[in-house]
Amino acid sequence: MCPGGPEKVERAVRGNVKFPLICAAGAFMIPFLLLLVVEGVPLLYLEFAIGQRLRKGSVGVWRSISPYLAGVGVASMLVSYMVGMYYNTIIAWVMWYFFNSFQDPLPWSQCPINENRTGTDNELPF
Repeated sequence: MCPGGPEKVERAVRGNVKFPLICAAGAFMIPFLLLLVVEGVPLLYLEFAIGQRLRKGSVGVWRSISPYLAGVGVASMLVSYMVGMYYNTIIAWVMWYFFNSFQDPLPWSQCPINENRTGTDNELPF
Protein backbone atom coordinates (compact mmCIF):
# COMPACT_ATOMS: atom_id res chain seq x y z
CA MET A 1 0.00 0.00 0.00
CA CYS A 2 1.22 3.49 -0.72
CA PRO A 3 2.25 5.73 2.16
CA GLY A 4 -0.50 8.16 3.00
CA GLY A 5 -3.31 5.78 2.13
CA PRO A 6 -5.92 5.98 -0.60
CA GLU A 7 -6.57 9.69 -0.01
CA LYS A 8 -3.05 10.58 -1.11
CA VAL A 9 -3.31 8.32 -4.15
CA GLU A 10 -6.65 9.88 -5.13
CA ARG A 11 -5.16 13.38 -4.86
CA ALA A 12 -2.19 12.27 -6.95
CA VAL A 13 -4.35 10.79 -9.68
CA ARG A 14 -6.47 13.92 -9.88
CA GLY A 15 -3.56 16.37 -9.58
CA ASN A 16 -0.33 16.87 -11.44
CA VAL A 17 1.72 14.62 -9.15
CA LYS A 18 2.49 11.32 -10.82
CA PHE A 19 1.31 8.13 -9.09
CA PRO A 20 4.65 6.21 -9.25
CA LEU A 21 6.48 9.04 -7.52
CA ILE A 22 4.19 8.84 -4.51
CA CYS A 23 4.36 5.05 -4.21
CA ALA A 24 8.11 4.86 -5.02
CA ALA A 25 7.51 2.35 -7.83
CA GLY A 26 10.99 3.02 -9.24
CA ALA A 27 12.70 1.52 -6.17
CA PHE A 28 13.03 -1.83 -7.94
CA MET A 29 15.60 -0.34 -10.33
CA ILE A 30 18.53 -0.61 -7.90
CA PRO A 31 18.27 -4.40 -7.36
CA PHE A 32 17.38 -4.87 -11.03
CA LEU A 33 20.49 -3.06 -12.28
CA LEU A 34 22.67 -4.77 -9.66
CA LEU A 35 21.49 -8.25 -10.67
CA LEU A 36 21.72 -7.35 -14.34
CA VAL A 37 25.40 -6.49 -13.97
CA VAL A 38 26.27 -9.30 -11.53
CA GLU A 39 24.24 -12.13 -13.02
CA GLY A 40 22.53 -11.30 -16.31
CA VAL A 41 25.34 -9.95 -18.47
CA PRO A 42 27.92 -12.61 -17.44
CA LEU A 43 25.42 -15.41 -18.18
CA LEU A 44 24.62 -13.85 -21.53
CA TYR A 45 28.31 -13.65 -22.48
CA LEU A 46 28.84 -17.21 -21.22
CA GLU A 47 25.99 -18.46 -23.39
CA PHE A 48 27.29 -16.54 -26.43
CA ALA A 49 30.84 -17.82 -26.02
CA ILE A 50 29.91 -21.46 -25.46
CA GLY A 51 27.27 -21.34 -28.19
CA GLN A 52 29.79 -19.97 -30.68
CA ARG A 53 32.40 -22.55 -29.69
CA LEU A 54 30.03 -25.53 -29.78
CA ARG A 55 27.86 -24.21 -32.63
CA LYS A 56 24.68 -24.86 -30.66
CA GLY A 57 21.62 -22.88 -29.72
CA SER A 58 20.45 -21.81 -26.30
CA VAL A 59 19.08 -25.16 -25.18
CA GLY A 60 22.09 -27.06 -26.57
CA VAL A 61 24.56 -24.79 -24.79
CA TRP A 62 23.01 -25.28 -21.39
CA ARG A 63 22.51 -29.00 -22.01
CA SER A 64 26.23 -29.35 -22.82
CA ILE A 65 27.10 -27.72 -19.49
CA SER A 66 24.74 -30.01 -17.59
CA PRO A 67 21.66 -31.95 -18.70
CA TYR A 68 19.79 -30.45 -15.77
CA LEU A 69 20.38 -26.93 -17.09
CA ALA A 70 18.50 -27.46 -20.36
CA GLY A 71 15.56 -25.74 -18.68
CA VAL A 72 17.54 -22.51 -18.58
CA GLY A 73 17.73 -22.57 -22.38
CA VAL A 74 14.02 -23.36 -22.66
CA ALA A 75 13.22 -20.51 -20.25
CA SER A 76 15.40 -18.19 -22.33
CA MET A 77 13.46 -19.14 -25.45
CA LEU A 78 10.10 -18.63 -23.72
CA VAL A 79 11.13 -15.20 -22.41
CA SER A 80 12.30 -14.20 -25.88
CA TYR A 81 8.97 -15.35 -27.33
CA MET A 82 6.94 -13.43 -24.73
CA VAL A 83 8.97 -10.23 -25.24
CA GLY A 84 8.52 -10.56 -29.00
CA MET A 85 4.76 -10.94 -28.61
CA TYR A 86 4.66 -7.92 -26.30
CA TYR A 87 6.58 -5.73 -28.74
CA ASN A 88 4.43 -6.92 -31.65
CA THR A 89 1.34 -5.86 -29.73
CA ILE A 90 2.79 -2.41 -29.07
CA ILE A 91 3.73 -2.01 -32.74
CA ALA A 92 0.21 -3.11 -33.78
CA TRP A 93 -1.29 -0.40 -31.54
CA VAL A 94 1.06 2.20 -33.02
CA MET A 95 0.15 1.20 -36.57
CA TRP A 96 -3.59 1.17 -35.77
CA TYR A 97 -3.49 4.70 -34.37
CA PHE A 98 -1.20 5.90 -37.16
CA PHE A 99 -3.43 4.68 -39.99
CA ASN A 100 -6.65 5.70 -38.24
CA SER A 101 -5.27 9.19 -37.65
CA PHE A 102 -5.84 9.94 -41.36
CA GLN A 103 -9.64 9.72 -40.95
CA ASP A 104 -11.88 12.71 -40.56
CA PRO A 105 -13.31 12.86 -37.89
CA LEU A 106 -10.90 10.90 -35.73
CA PRO A 107 -12.43 7.72 -34.27
CA TRP A 108 -11.38 8.72 -30.75
CA SER A 109 -12.61 12.31 -30.96
CA GLN A 110 -16.02 11.41 -29.48
CA CYS A 111 -16.98 9.45 -26.40
CA PRO A 112 -17.94 5.83 -27.01
CA ILE A 113 -21.59 4.87 -27.01
CA ASN A 114 -22.76 3.09 -23.86
CA GLU A 115 -23.91 -0.54 -23.80
CA ASN A 116 -27.61 0.09 -24.52
CA ARG A 117 -26.80 2.78 -27.13
CA THR A 118 -28.88 5.50 -25.45
CA GLY A 119 -26.01 7.88 -24.76
CA THR A 120 -22.30 8.10 -24.26
CA ASP A 121 -20.19 6.56 -21.51
CA ASN A 122 -18.80 8.89 -18.91
CA GLU A 123 -15.14 7.89 -19.07
CA LEU A 124 -14.08 9.83 -15.98
CA PRO A 125 -15.35 8.29 -12.72
CA PHE A 126 -15.00 11.56 -10.79
